[in-house]
Amino acid sequence: MQLSNYVLRLACLAIILLASSCSKDFLEKKPLGQLTSDNFFANEEHAIQSLNAAYETLRRFRVHAFAYIALTDIISDDSDKGSTPSDGAPIVLADELTLDPGSLIIEDTWQGYYRGVKRANLVIAEVPKVEMDEDLRGRIVAEAKFIRAYLYFKMVRWWGGLPLVLEPLSREDISIERSSVDDVYAAIIQDLEDAVAVLPLRSHYSSADLGRATKGAAQGLLASVYLTRGAYSEAAELATSVINSGEYQLADNYTRLFTQSGENGPGSIFEVQAKSDLDGGFSQFSQVQ
Repeated sequence: MQLSNYVLRLACLAIILLASSCSKDFLEKKPLGQLTSDNFFANEEHAIQSLNAAYETLRRFRVHAFAYIALTDIISDDSDKGSTPSDGAPIVLADELTLDPGSLIIEDTWQGYYRGVKRANLVIAEVPKVEMDEDLRGRIVAEAKFIRAYLYFKMVRWWGGLPLVLEPLSREDISIERSSVDDVYAAIIQDLEDAVAVLPLRSHYSSADLGRATKGAAQGLLASVYLTRGAYSEAAELATSVINSGEYQLADNYTRLFTQSGENGPGSIFEVQAKSDLDGGFSQFSQVQ
């Protein structure tokens, strides 16, 4: 009887250990049907989705909304803050040119723009490894370089030298010293030159891809960069190339540009795409207006 109980206890113990081992193996298995950083960038669709995620940052609140308006129009002589002084106190500081590094406007913009840089960096680093149509792969990387250059061009004019992040980082690598203004501009120019060499003209895109960065957009942005740097002959040459491309012309009615029917008009070189519904795709730039 005692021997039977002993054997029974051993059998129960073996079952428990086996079940524990199986449970551990089961729990450690990667979930099927879920995308992670380990299994993404596996095909062409993933490459397109990653690029779309980089574009999506352009309509985020921290990129093109309150802070953007404060750091562009309101901080200039072009416009003034309306409403009341208590409504949007940080914008009052921008209007009075008394912003400091602790301002919410600075913090929001810094985080929003570097989020866009992070997503662009992932595209640039990972998409070249994807087995897919070679021309599409090159175009996707060039579009991401345009986005990265656009974001850095805004930031370097606001804040001067920046942490120049040109590849995906781990959490252990987030402490980065500022690069010089010249180094930041050199990276911007290189990205845009790469984009100009690869991106198609606007007329070569299908209607489904309306709004993506084009050769003309990269040339136009690079002209603005050169103009800012005082390289006037280079800026003029690029601007002339955009004009002579035949891809753009002035709209017949200026006021129509500010209506829904005027979006992506004949003179639109690049504009952030947005939707009017509230499913997460609308532009918060128009919302805060």
